[in-house]
Amino acid sequence: MADFTDDLGPTLWIVNSVFTMVATVTVIGRLAARKVRRMAFGADDWIICIALLLNWAMFSLAARAQIHGMGKHISTLSPSQIKTFTKNLYFMQITYVPAPRP
Repeated sequence: MADFTDDLGPTLWIVNSVFTMVATVTVIGRLAARKVRRMAFGADDWIICIALLLNWAMFSLAARAQIHGMGKHISTLSPSQIKTFTKNLYFMQITYVPAPRP
């Protein structure tokens, strides 16, 4: 039987943090390589920078959702937490598709 008091929020936060950092380091490495090779900053570079900003937005929304109950069983949340969590989840879904994932 599942324990309704389990909180997977910290685990979700760690996973989100690691992948956000991997994406950030990758984009920084890409831009640094362009600069070292003296290559022009192209449309693909602008797009990946915008996608990285969306990834950071999704990360901040996920962190906020975790504070308000993401990772916990819904029966342990207050109506206020559920309302705030679902609002954050909605906006996370909007940023999910264009955000880069390694």
